Amino acid sequence: MSLRVAIWNALMTWLVHSAVLLTSALAADACDEVSAKRFEWKYRSGERLAYSTDVATTITLDLAGAKLSTKGSQSIQLTSEVRKVAADGTAQSARTIERMTMRIEGPAAARGLNYDSAAPHPPHALDVLVGIEVLSRINAQGEVLTSDGPRKLADAMRQAPRMAEMLHEMLTGDGLRPLTGETDLVFPDSSLAPGDTWKIKRRASDPLLGPQTVDMTYEYIGMVARGGRDLDEFEFFLDVTPDSPAQRAPGRKVRDQQYKGTAYFDSAAGYLVESTATRTMQAETTVAGQNVLQHIQTVITTSVTPVSASSESGDKPSRAKRRRAGARAKP
Repeated sequence: MSLRVAIWNALMTWLVHSAVLLTSALAADACDEVSAKRFEWKYRSGERLAYSTDVATTITLDLAGAKLSTKGSQSIQLTSEVRKVAADGTAQSARTIERMTMRIEGPAAARGLNYDSAAPHPPHALDVLVGIEVLSRINAQGEVLTSDGPRKLADAMRQAPRMAEMLHEMLTGDGLRPLTGETDLVFPDSSLAPGDTWKIKRRASDPLLGPQTVDMTYEYIGMVARGGRDLDEFEFFLDVTPDSPAQRAPGRKVRDQQYKGTAYFDSAAGYLVESTATRTMQAETTVAGQNVLQHIQTVITTSVTPVSASSESGDKPSRAKRRRAGARAKP
């Protein structure tokens, strides 16, 4: 082979290799461009969504080597209705608790509880929550701008102090968050590609914890097939700092806590389909003059489904009204 042919072959090999690299780079850029998209909650006037939130809590007390466990479960079913949508996508929504259940059992429980607002029962402290309507303004990123939920929940707890005590005992305030319009998924005002992360800081006023700062860290995982549909998966980590540590729970000193979870969003329909979060906490409290170590784990699951007109047609009077009627019935 002549020197000229060798040089020519080497030059052509370099050109082909460069073309392949350039094509691959352009393809990768195009892929990134396609995979990056903007997420928004899509509100439609008159749209109704059914939220079902289940909270399971296990509290283990370590008292001088003896361990006692209390288990609690809470379920809240509520309906969200979009009343009005502004030009910028901000919605005015009304949310109403249709049904609520709560169960507490275990040797560490001062008294057991098995409550279901749908079943006939004598008047109960939790009855004041059933049928309560909360009005909120929520923007297209999923951020709650205004809500009368904290005020109404605080008013309800003043009417029924025992209810607040029970919620404190089982740390089940998480189940009430959807009532105020809050979710664990707030989008940034920018496009996202798989692997992108973002942070959101907001102020909140929880009826159980009081004024607090909430720091959220999110990561977009990507699109996945789930339940026969294509959904976008997100992971999130949350850190809550009450303005006053004492408001977290009277007499309790928190050692460590974590809150993390996963959410699945239907970007075509524009609403959250499901989410699961786990909160773990280690705390110290004093019982009868002795220090007691508490291990607390709470799992919160939420599922959301559209409410069709046909499913409502045979349900008059409203479920919430019938729940309240049942609450007044004698056992």
